[in-house]
Amino acid sequence: MARKTLSVLQIEELLTSTPLFESEGEEFDCDSDEEYNPPLNEDSSDDSDHDSTINEEETAEEIITTDVNHCTNQEPLSKRRNIEQTSSPSVYQGKDGTVWTLDAGQQEFVGRINQNNVLKDTPGPTSFAKRNITECNNISALNLFIDSYIIDHIVKCTEIEARLKLNTQDWKTSKQEIYQLIGIMYARGLLAKGQPVDQIWSRKWGINFFSSTMSRNRYKELLRFIRFDIRSTRSERLASDKFALFSTVWNRFIENCKSNYMPNANITVDEQLFPTKARCPFTQYMANKPDKFGVKFWLAVDAKSKYLVNGFPYLGKDAHRPSNEPVSEYIVLQLMDPYLGKGRNVTTDNFFTSVRLAEKLQEKKTSIVGTMNRIRR
Repeated sequence: MARKTLSVLQIEELLTSTPLFESEGEEFDCDSDEEYNPPLNEDSSDDSDHDSTINEEETAEEIITTDVNHCTNQEPLSKRRNIEQTSSPSVYQGKDGTVWTLDAGQQEFVGRINQNNVLKDTPGPTSFAKRNITECNNISALNLFIDSYIIDHIVKCTEIEARLKLNTQDWKTSKQEIYQLIGIMYARGLLAKGQPVDQIWSRKWGINFFSSTMSRNRYKELLRFIRFDIRSTRSERLASDKFALFSTVWNRFIENCKSNYMPNANITVDEQLFPTKARCPFTQYMANKPDKFGVKFWLAVDAKSKYLVNGFPYLGKDAHRPSNEPVSEYIVLQLMDPYLGKGRNVTTDNFFTSVRLAEKLQEKKTSIVGTMNRIRR
């Protein structure tokens, strides 16, 4: 039969409560090498009583053997109880000395809500967004995010690139064509993802929407020349901005997201890989993603509406990040900066969550919920 390991407290309780040691007779000497053999129950007549007697013998042997090992060097009872409590499954001590306890919490909140969790903003579309959305006009909603500034910038950069490549000043495009191109890209991802361009524009097998919106050759030409920055000033801007090829459009888009919607109380921070195999120094390879290669973005999203409220790309080492601040803390604080001190909660995974981050957010009247990695300090 397998030997059972008992804790110090269990041994002490058994030593003080087991009738085996209350019987009269010769006392057992802890320093003696002689093995103690308890008397057998002579009245036992069936197998069940015999098994019970054997179990009592083995239990007594385990108790005595373990107690002998601790006779000469026994710790105080209070200290042993502290050890027992620390080793409980509901208590864990981290590498930095932080003691974590399991708290099931209350099923229903009773009492006043902490002032740090009282939302001070009205969630939903802002007054600016409501004023600029026209009923029965879907393009007015799109213009709130991809506004005239972005479209004009794309038209300008695309025309400069095409004229430089074709060595002519006659090539032109328009805002209308850029809107049509965006619509085709959306529809292609929804209706014809992965299909060749020639098949999509096929008169026999293609979808009429594409051919009626733009010709196939014009679509290919726009994809060839479309740009989001001006090539002649690129090298100068790359010296201070690694994302210079797209930063003008991206920054404007994020500002529009912030100004058009006020998030609810809970915001989630996480990463997302946008698939691409473009040659750039910050292309990431992530084996656990469906698309292995791409540009990684850190995003903050309203947990209730799934609305993007902030985000920026991962471009490698950030010169603006303080040397004593971990990357995970810096990312969360940057993404949550417009919404700190307004009664919100941020949810993160174990890459971001830390005690230090929780303390910093608490100072800014913001709470945090997240999983914690045991090996994380």
